[in-house]
Amino acid sequence: QFLGESMILTFISFISAIVLVLISMPFFRNISGKDILINSMTNPTILAGFVGLFLIIGLIGGSYPAFFLSAFRPVEVIQGKLKRGAKSSALRIVLVSFQFAVSIILIIGTFTVNTQLKFVRSKNLGYDKDHVIVMQMRSTETQNKYEAIKEAIKRNPNVINVSASTTSPLGTSDFSVHHAVGKPEDELNMLWAQMVDENYIDTYKMEIVQGRNFSKDFTSDKNEAIIINEAAVKKIGWQNDPINKQLERFTSPTTKQTYTVVGVVKDYHFQSLHQQ
Repeated sequence: QFLGESMILTFISFISAIVLVLISMPFFRNISGKDILINSMTNPTILAGFVGLFLIIGLIGGSYPAFFLSAFRPVEVIQGKLKRGAKSSALRIVLVSFQFAVSIILIIGTFTVNTQLKFVRSKNLGYDKDHVIVMQMRSTETQNKYEAIKEAIKRNPNVINVSASTTSPLGTSDFSVHHAVGKPEDELNMLWAQMVDENYIDTYKMEIVQGRNFSKDFTSDKNEAIIINEAAVKKIGWQNDPINKQLERFTSPTTKQTYTVVGVVKDYHFQSLHQQ
């Protein structure tokens, strides 16, 4: 009887949990930005896990009261001879206190996470992250046809701008050694870098605070120009106008490429908000 009741309660709990998941899934997608498919729950492996978990919880939940109550003698219970030990009372108090503590921690954690999510969603990252679609172009063939693909996409009246880059602003960038020309040879800086085209800054609506953007009007921009942010200017230690100053990037321990600074972009977040 106890096992049957436990199985029924566990089954009802599982059904309720699945219904809650289905109801809350749109809100979770909106918060996380992840497109989680509901049909993944019909995966045979996941279904087998659900069934196994259902049986384990049902058996454990029903076994304890079944074995505990089966140890009582009905005559002693009727005559009031059943003695309750002090250890069982103490254990019960500890378990109840533990449940209350876990509940309080979960409630506090929920409010904390909700506050953090609101902060992250309202935080100005320094660029426009809304209404932007990022497509990967991994194959060399696709990359070679970028200009044709770009023009085809721009013919869509709903597309405002198209840009190409090694990664999105939140992607993994190149982290390499840089040396400012004119500084001591041993004064090196580790800087993050991205390869972008002339439309990147306009597409993400970043703000240029000094100098200019990349332009096809300057042929040297393709391989010799660089735009840095305000944090890089401070880290390098340039006190005056950094425009037209040169920055060397080490492509290997023995080789380096020289770039000319043509612009400075306002700082934007491309990693954790705790990092600069």
